[in-house]
Amino acid sequence: MTSGRKVSDLTSVGNLQVGDILVGERTTGTTVRITYNGAVVSDGDKGDITVSGSGTTWTVDNAAITYAKIQDVSATARILGRNTAGAGSIEELTSTTVKTMLSLDLVENTALSTWSGSTNLTTLGTIATGTWNATVVGVAYGGTGKTSVTAYAPIVGGTTSTGALQSTTSGSTGQILQSAGSTSIPTWSTPTYPSSSGTARKILVSDGTNNVYSTETWAVPGTSGHILQSDGTNWTSATPTGTGTPVLATSPTLATPLLGTPTSGTLTNCTGLPLTTGITGTLPVANGGSGMPARQVVGAYMSVDQTLTNITATKLTIDTEEFDTSGIYDNSTNYRVQPTIASKYRVSFLATFDSTGYVSNYGAWINIYKNGSAFKQNNVSVLAGFNTSATVTAVIDFNGSTDYIEFWALQAHGSNSKVLGGQGNTYFSIEPI
Repeated sequence: MTSGRKVSDLTSVGNLQVGDILVGERTTGTTVRITYNGAVVSDGDKGDITVSGSGTTWTVDNAAITYAKIQDVSATARILGRNTAGAGSIEELTSTTVKTMLSLDLVENTALSTWSGSTNLTTLGTIATGTWNATVVGVAYGGTGKTSVTAYAPIVGGTTSTGALQSTTSGSTGQILQSAGSTSIPTWSTPTYPSSSGTARKILVSDGTNNVYSTETWAVPGTSGHILQSDGTNWTSATPTGTGTPVLATSPTLATPLLGTPTSGTLTNCTGLPLTTGITGTLPVANGGSGMPARQVVGAYMSVDQTLTNITATKLTIDTEEFDTSGIYDNSTNYRVQPTIASKYRVSFLATFDSTGYVSNYGAWINIYKNGSAFKQNNVSVLAGFNTSATVTAVIDFNGSTDYIEFWALQAHGSNSKVLGGQGNTYFSIEPI
């Protein structure tokens, strides 16, 4: 439709009908009537607009409106959003409004490269690189409290536990650092060592202040049977007899382990020797001994009854010691005797089998096992109604290290039976001969 034309000028288009649309023809300026016979626009995508609802709803497609088609922003540095409370139209926001909305209103508009810092920082974090240009870090915060130190000089603590560290001087070649007490810085001093060359046959000794060379007073070597002793001033050679130091005029009291283990010789004038423990070999009667080897003797009994499965060899748990002079019997775990002195030992073993309530006799065996194998045994016929004991007595050779014995029993009643416990029912003893 040509610009400026009035409706009254459109007589050429005829009478308009419901649903007609007037369209201007751009090139000729004439107006054309498009008649849809009273029908509305059909549903569907019309380009930037989608029609639906039988032509009643026209929806602008997503992303169809460009920046150029929307309203112009009223001024520079504006952000579209909404600051007014609640839902509503889009508003232009200034940078000040946006900073307030984001709680950034306290941040200065300053580049970090030119920022002079702030006294309000409480946590710095980890500084990985860069040069420290701030004030000196105190000792209390892991620093030294100093801006410089003396080259090649040691650093020492300050005057207080948190005071700045202090520098000593660098000292001179050959000097040593010497303490000046708890209230002064250590100082360097020159040691007073004697000449490094010294003099032949002299030794280095202290005169109470310095180390000096002194002529040694060692006795001339080569005197057979002599010992070296001090006379309070010099070392001299002396015959190891008579009185005086270091030859003792009277016998001292020896405390364990000063005596050590004598391997030969004759022990005389000694009293208080323990004859039951700590003795190996034979101590003669003339020297206070018995003339017999040390004795390892054990006696023990089974305190409670022990059930035996039919035709099953079972180790007896003989648990109560009457005596064990050397601790060679384990009465709680392995129930075995293991002497530590090589010798021949007489072993006696007795076990009593239960027959209470039985109406028939049954066979029973007892056995002394050596090193895990049956060694010496005996068997009995247990009489019905009469508790019956079996005994074994044997002389057994032990090597004093690995050899051991145990006490076993077996019954053939046809069902379970018992070995009776008690001091007079089941027991053993062992002693050297």
